[in-house]
Amino acid sequence: MNNQARLSGPQTLTVATTVVSPAKAGWRFLSIALPRAALRSTSFRYASPGLNSSAGFAAALNRSHLKLIWLSAICVILLFFSGCNRPATSGGSPTPGSSPAAISSSAEVVKVRAASVSFPSGGKIDATVLLSISSGFHVNANPATFSYLIATELTPGKAEGITAGPPSYPGAIKKKFQFAEQPLAVYEGDVQIKLPLRAEKNAPTGPRPLPLAVRVQACDHEKCFPPATVNATIAVDVK
Repeated sequence: MNNQARLSGPQTLTVATTVVSPAKAGWRFLSIALPRAALRSTSFRYASPGLNSSAGFAAALNRSHLKLIWLSAICVILLFFSGCNRPATSGGSPTPGSSPAAISSSAEVVKVRAASVSFPSGGKIDATVLLSISSGFHVNANPATFSYLIATELTPGKAEGITAGPPSYPGAIKKKFQFAEQPLAVYEGDVQIKLPLRAEKNAPTGPRPLPLAVRVQACDHEKCFPPATVNATIAVDVK
């Protein structure tokens, strides 16, 4: 829209005031930022036919900005939820008083082994049976505090020419636990059980295995696990 103002005198000065649309204003701004030669390029116009007008170019640029904003927002949301769904990890072994979720039997926390022995025919010897109890667990001593508790019990098998006597169990320690009203007699850590052996006078010489079975019930500070029988052998050599 043009408004004309006439001045007195021989000449007339015409002042033109043009109302520019927002689309054209955007085009003028971009024409400063972009080289005019690039805008006039035939290949540029052919690749982007909608940019042949200033309004079309500004609208296309606005749509590109909106797409970038939406893509950025989607990436941020995906990163947020991927971080929330990531499982928490913790290192180290179970602390005393806590039980790993995989523990389902007493045999998983109690290991039994025995040192080999050698003695002559007609001789005697005390074999040592070692119980290794995992940290944070215990087993009932022998004898146990109450009759309903399963005491640790060593049962020797048979070997030719070998006779085993009653096992000798170590002294227990007394500890208070959440599941019992009074302290219990238990074993913890490494425990040695003595097993007396005697070789008959006519026992054949040479090595042989003596089977062992140890009945245990392991507990932590809160609960007990199903009892189990742990097997081992003593290598006996009769001279």
